[in-house]
Amino acid sequence: MKNLKVGDIEFKLIKRRSRSITTKIRDGEVIVSAPFYVSQKEVLEVVEKQIPWIEKHLEKAGRKKSNARLKYIDGEKIYFLGGEYLLKIEASAKKKTVVEIDKERGEIIVQTSSQDAQVIKRAVDARFKKELMAKIDSLLPECQRITGKTINSYDIRKMTTSWGICHIKDRTVTFSLQLAQKSDEEIKYIIIHELTHLIEPNHSLKFKEHMTRFIPDWKRIKKEINS
Repeated sequence: MKNLKVGDIEFKLIKRRSRSITTKIRDGEVIVSAPFYVSQKEVLEVVEKQIPWIEKHLEKAGRKKSNARLKYIDGEKIYFLGGEYLLKIEASAKKKTVVEIDKERGEIIVQTSSQDAQVIKRAVDARFKKELMAKIDSLLPECQRITGKTINSYDIRKMTTSWGICHIKDRTVTFSLQLAQKSDEEIKYIIIHELTHLIEPNHSLKFKEHMTRFIPDWKRIKKEINS
């Protein structure tokens, strides 16, 4: 299995005995299957042509509680660690854009001298990444104990088609920044899901059996995180 990217579309490539290249959206991931004799270049060309179809189906099956369509203007709803917050934009004379999180009042407060939505977005993303790292750090030891598997390291980056990717050879995991929107239960599920790939690389019956042993109601959580 290989992790590849075309434009903004990340996908997993699986080589198998088949006659054609097929693309599926599964669990928020783009899975492409191709015959062994097909080159990587050919696969990339096919997927590039499918981008409109992929984006349409990702949106259709996408997450309802999502920050993806935010305009980063004052008064918008924004999701953070499983909760719904109010985004407040406050004018500031300082050059640096500062993001504060008021959990008691349910507010994400951005103090900025800029009116550029991208500047505000970058600042919010940076703060959310910091908070998500702290959350993962707090949950990871328990998840590693449950699965009996450990990783060397992890990183967080923007991903639109997957909540996480396990790099089995390096024993590392890449988590999606979008996890910062999700609850502790959902983040824990993704961590355990990726650690389980160190036991069973594919989403086989054995993989699902391990998941049931680690999290008996994982199917419910999976449904919620993708709804």
